[in-house]
Amino acid sequence: MTNIAHSPLDRTINPDAAATKEWDVIVIGAGPAGALAATLLARHGVRTLLIERKKFPRYKVCGACLNPVSLAILRSVQLEHTFTSGVALNGFHLQSRGRALKLDLPGSLSISRERFDAELVRAAINAGVQFLSECIAKVLPARTADELNLSHPPFRDVDVKPDGAASRVLRASIVIAADGLTHSCLAGLDEFSSSVKETSRIGAGVVIPDAPSFYQAGRIYMAVGRGGYAGLVRLEDQRLNIAAALDSGYVRDCGSLVEAARRIVAAAGFPVLDALSAESTCEWHGTPALTRSTMPLAAHRLFVVGDAAGYVEPFTGEGIAWALASAKSVVPLVQCASLQWDDLLKRTWQSDWMQAVGHHQVWCRRLATLLRYPAAVSTITSIVSTCPWLAGPVVRSLNRVPEPAALALRSSTTARKAG
Repeated sequence: MTNIAHSPLDRTINPDAAATKEWDVIVIGAGPAGALAATLLARHGVRTLLIERKKFPRYKVCGACLNPVSLAILRSVQLEHTFTSGVALNGFHLQSRGRALKLDLPGSLSISRERFDAELVRAAINAGVQFLSECIAKVLPARTADELNLSHPPFRDVDVKPDGAASRVLRASIVIAADGLTHSCLAGLDEFSSSVKETSRIGAGVVIPDAPSFYQAGRIYMAVGRGGYAGLVRLEDQRLNIAAALDSGYVRDCGSLVEAARRIVAAAGFPVLDALSAESTCEWHGTPALTRSTMPLAAHRLFVVGDAAGYVEPFTGEGIAWALASAKSVVPLVQCASLQWDDLLKRTWQSDWMQAVGHHQVWCRRLATLLRYPAAVSTITSIVSTCPWLAGPVVRSLNRVPEPAALALRSSTTARKAG
């Protein structure tokens, strides 16, 4: 069987050909938010181009978990096949200062981002999306009505630069920015500003081929310590994924990402891995500050979704769920906007994003704050170990699955607002 996680995913169109076409929608960023939005739009006959900076499959710092919310969204749009190779998760093991808390965590999966993201992009291509990878895309400033001698400019331009080649300018009725935390495609645009929380942690991750048998498939392990926390989970091919949220000052004091992660895992009382030693050849990757927000979330013929719209340190798969929820919610608006633009759509998307994502980040903000105090975590761990029902409200809130009727109602309500 072909290893999808490592097989190349080639572009379906080249930059020159893309520049000659008129696009209804250009989606920048082929992560979960961008790929899902592109798929759903193409299913409705929208001429869609998906642009990605990197070559697929590519590694992504991530906890590699799909929680019940993510799975419900994917099932609601008939994309169950994208996660069939995942490993069912049934437990959560948190440890701090040697004290352990073990909870049931049914209804989630672990899956490598190489495989999951590639499956989502393949689904987009199968739906009719054109895929253009290894290109840097930047949204150009909106051209004014006076410049175009039009009352309402009917398009937005995107500058696309392939590796080692000259730039091309592509044009679409609507652009979706879904290119991650730094949303570099919006750089230089006066319409947007990004705010990074002063105490935000940075992300770090690695996938290792061999790990002690202590780390069993089907469980999430979380080590909490001074300076951050690290989650460890087995993937579908038995590799171990490690994803950490670290204080930047702690990383500087430790001298490296790997040493910071090693100290946190060791202090928690988990078995230390060879990959967490200075001699390890495993390649670690870092991210910019995690907790941030973007304002506004829409401009003329432009919508911001996924991590680019705003992010909070995740816990057990919430980041992907937020990305998928924002993608599904924006599609009805984009369909309306591609037919006729109205500035009301900008305010509508701000409201819809808060309903689909913003309000659901509250518990993660609270947990991110709590995890900064290992002594408190250790005490709470002891208490909840004795009375596990105390964790129920948090687990239910993080994994509350929208009813299918509610998902459908949200889409129809958005369409009515836009219309």
